[in-house]
Amino acid sequence: MALLFTEGFDALSLTDLPKKWETHQQFQATAATVSNTGRRNSGAFAAATTGLFSKAIFKDGVMLYVGMAVKFGTPTQTSSPEIFAGFVTEPTAIMGPANIVAVLRVNTNNTISFAPGTNTTGALPASYTSTATITRNTWNYIEFKLKCQTTSVSAGEYAVKLNGAEIISLPSGAVLAGSNTSSYGNKRFFVGTITATSRSNVTFDDIYICDEIGTKNNTWLGDVRIDAVRVSADGTYKQFTPSSGTSNFAMVNETSLDTATHVKASAVNATDTYQITSPVGLVSETIHGVVVNAYVNKTIDATKRISPIMRQNSVDAAAASVFVPTDPTMIQTAYDLAPDGTDWTPSKLSSAEAGIKIII
Repeated sequence: MALLFTEGFDALSLTDLPKKWETHQQFQATAATVSNTGRRNSGAFAAATTGLFSKAIFKDGVMLYVGMAVKFGTPTQTSSPEIFAGFVTEPTAIMGPANIVAVLRVNTNNTISFAPGTNTTGALPASYTSTATITRNTWNYIEFKLKCQTTSVSAGEYAVKLNGAEIISLPSGAVLAGSNTSSYGNKRFFVGTITATSRSNVTFDDIYICDEIGTKNNTWLGDVRIDAVRVSADGTYKQFTPSSGTSNFAMVNETSLDTATHVKASAVNATDTYQITSPVGLVSETIHGVVVNAYVNKTIDATKRISPIMRQNSVDAAAASVFVPTDPTMIQTAYDLAPDGTDWTPSKLSSAEAGIKIII
């Protein structure tokens, strides 16, 4: 595993995004929008002053790398820092102080701090804060890394970058003083704004999360763009039944998530794949990975498993199988390499197919 999650806010509406992220108490996109305000006139998440999304990332003792494009608006008040991202844990009172591992915040002087859970808005040691500053009303690309053990956060194991330059990094062997000992292990990554600390409208785009495992996408990825492509035609395999008509791809290339139009099958090894096209403008750029998003559910009282599948150059690559729930659920699967085992290129992507295969 390497690439864990991506989000470019191009494919789903504000209503549908919680099906890909999570819906959890304060983690609601209230007073927020998803619109064509992104870095390339594409989608972006405008959090306003009270909008958040979270995503469970179950990694203990593994370095996580996170990158995001962030635009901070003009502040409406200058009395407190502004929290905009971080990691919290599973408990219900998700934004309670005892459940925060660490957060990223913009201070009143526009510097960035990496703050421990017990001190998200107060004064911090100098080494926790950058001297570099963000530029408001323009896009900044912010990355950070963090490794949490079950009982501690070892610093020298976290750092923050701004537009490619490292701006915060604690000495090796130091400890993230003030983090909650109850907050390690399973974590939720969040982006957005919290009412109590909001000072401006904040807009997010082009988010990635990866870990240190494997040989690809196991470190900083730098400033990346996340492009959404939809399926455009039936592929090599057409073994599912469309809910109407004869074109399977037309049942699954919709812009809103619903089950009114769909494809279905029950036989083991039944496979459906669809042709896809490269994002406009890609010629020779580096493609770090391709992510398949599938919205699935079962309608029978029996255990079912599926594998997302990519096909390219006559080679099929089936991902690890996952259980199919009764309730419609978004499953995201990352392919760091093309099915032939080499790096992705725009031409490989334009000739690839994506789909699903029934395992049991």
